[in-house]
Amino acid sequence: MAKTLIKPKQTAGLSITRSADGISFNVVVLNKRKDSVSITLKASGNSLESLSEQLNPDIPVFLSIKGKGILQKKLEVDGLDKSTAFKNAFPNSKPEDFLITKSQGPGSETLSIIRKKEMVTFLERLNTLGINVLSTNIDKQHDIEDWSFLEQEQLEESLKLPLALALEGLHFSVGTEAESDIDAKRIQAFFYKKLFSNLSVILLAACFGLLLINGLLFTHFHSLNQTVALEKSSLDQKTKLLQALKVKTQLITDNRLNRKSRTSFYADRIALDLPQNISFTKVILFPEKQDNKKTPDQIPVFSRETIKIIGMCNGCLDVQQWRKTLNNQTWVVDIQIVNCGLDEQGNGRFELDIITKPDF
Repeated sequence: MAKTLIKPKQTAGLSITRSADGISFNVVVLNKRKDSVSITLKASGNSLESLSEQLNPDIPVFLSIKGKGILQKKLEVDGLDKSTAFKNAFPNSKPEDFLITKSQGPGSETLSIIRKKEMVTFLERLNTLGINVLSTNIDKQHDIEDWSFLEQEQLEESLKLPLALALEGLHFSVGTEAESDIDAKRIQAFFYKKLFSNLSVILLAACFGLLLINGLLFTHFHSLNQTVALEKSSLDQKTKLLQALKVKTQLITDNRLNRKSRTSFYADRIALDLPQNISFTKVILFPEKQDNKKTPDQIPVFSRETIKIIGMCNGCLDVQQWRKTLNNQTWVVDIQIVNCGLDEQGNGRFELDIITKPDF
């Protein structure tokens, strides 16, 4: 039933003539509103690109093609179905390889054929350009004799076939049996596209209605619970502030930042007794404890009594001698040589940790 209800409101009738020099086209677009039909586009040209620029890709196209690649033959016997007529006219060919159209000519019927492979390639080119062909005919002839319905509309003879094709398209139903398997696939794609579009409109309207009802309910309950919401917001804010204060207090307490520190004084004393053959590249006060295996939500812990020295030297013996000198300082508890040796360039490098007396 859905297929019978889905009918296009806008259609394009397109006639294309192919030749060795290229193509020429004539196109007419019709728009149906209630009981009236109007022509919104009528054009001719010799370029598919110019046709693509003028034609809306959402409009289904009803095509008639003639010229290069099409073979026609008059039938000796009228009234035969297309398959039988094809076998009589072309006994050595397979009908499934061709797109076949049978039309009534002057005095006899005419069979027009084109290879499906060639037609599919041409239709794919049109599709790439945004020309959505829904029905394909070969050298179709219109049977309209009375054009009085056009009233004041002036229409050239070359545009009458496209107009007839567009009129035929307005009466097209997705449930109509396709002329070929090529059209069947395109009709099916058109059906699902229109079905999705129609369902989207219905669902959008339903969602809008639900949103409107939801908005009214929200406003009602929001006014009833406004006082509670404000109190809860204030309570949440206080809780967050207390948690932040707790974290900062813990950081200060754990690292004894609330007490005086003599570490800067110790660092000055270290530099005062530094031998000439030893130089510093980095001095780190309060380094982070290496054994502090914290999780992402835990705060870091620093060693308040440690001064880490990284530098260059002529040899490890110089570092050992300087270490002994520093050990004589009353504020030094221990000096640990973490590393001492030559780097890749042969320069002497060292790293040591100086443990100082606690500040308390």
